[in-house]
Amino acid sequence: MLCMEQAETLYYAMKSDSRLSNYFFPSYITFCCFRIGLPKHLQNNSLGIIAISCSVPPDCNRYLDEYGVIYETALFDNHRIVYNDNIGYDDVNRFSTIDEVIEEVLRVTEEIEKNFL
Repeated sequence: MLCMEQAETLYYAMKSDSRLSNYFFPSYITFCCFRIGLPKHLQNNSLGIIAISCSVPPDCNRYLDEYGVIYETALFDNHRIVYNDNIGYDDVNRFSTIDEVIEEVLRVTEEIEKNFL
């Protein structure tokens, strides 16, 4: 239950951040995670990435009360996760604060805009 609460906190913090106002947010959160769609002008990038998954995975947060929250981000195309070393995603990435997650979304967006349109 704590992971879902943390995911909701992350969701509302991101949704209310003005720097993310042109991203597409789902109307609900599935179990401890959600995907935000990239801004429309980035949807046709050469990597095929259309969304960034943000989650509070229960398996990484078993000791959340003791060690703090671990957030994860992953890149997605229409159907599956996308790994790409060129933008730092040879796996999912992990963060310890909401601000770090927001900064990562902005970094990935900037990287796609500069190099993959």
